[in-house]
Formats: sequence, structure tokens, C-alpha cells
Amino acid sequence: MKSSSSCAIASVALVFGVLLFSRSLAAFFTQRWTYGVENGALLQPVLVRLDPHVAAARKRAAVYYDEQRPHFEAAAKRFHLHAHFVETAANFSGRDTSYYDLVEKRLRAMVTLLRTQGRDDFKIEKDKC
Repeated sequence: MKSSSSCAIASVALVFGVLLFSRSLAAFFTQRWTYGVENGALLQPVLVRLDPHVAAARKRAAVYYDEQRPHFEAAAKRFHLHAHFVETAANFSGRDTSYYDLVEKRLRAMVTLLRTQGRDDFKIEKDKC
């Protein structure tokens, strides 16, 4: 009797472990898929060589970027960053590279501002890009 309950517990633990591993694996590949395929980062070098429209679009984008950069830099110098985002940026490190890292830092910044300044920005915050 004792051995059958031990087997049942071991089976449940194994299933639980497999589920946790599967979720971690899915999260890992979802981030890679989003960056590599949906954003086109992996396909761009191939498409530029195969499709002249893609090459032309990249050239137009580069010209537009060069034209707009001075305007963007001037506007950035005049821009006042809200304390919520200052707190978010203060907590970043070189290891924070994904969208999920950004969301986590934003939530932590909201908690800090709530505790230190009584701000309740979190009530209207949405994670939409």
C-alpha cells in the first residue's frame, strides 16, 4: 500500500515537473519567435538579397532615419520624462533585454512609487504597444 502511494506521488511530481519545464520552454521560444520572425530580424538578410522591393524599402528607411534623427534628438532634449518611467529606467541592467523584462521593471517602479509617494498610476496603466 505504501509503495503505490509513493508511486502516485512520484508520478504527480513528474507530471508537475514536465508541465513547468514545458511552460519555460514555451516562454523561451515565444520570445525568440517574436524577435526573430514577427519582427523580421532573422529574415531580413535573406529577403534583401532575394527581393529588390525589400532592398529598396530598407534604403528608403535608412534615408528617412537619417532625415528624422536630428528632429528626434532635438525633441528628446526638450522632453520631460514622467517619474514613473525614470524609476523604471533606474532599475534596468544589461540582462534586461525582453519585453517581459520591461513589463516587470514597470510594475516594480509602480510599486515603489506607490509606497514612497502614494502614486496610484497602476490603476490606469496598460501594457499595450
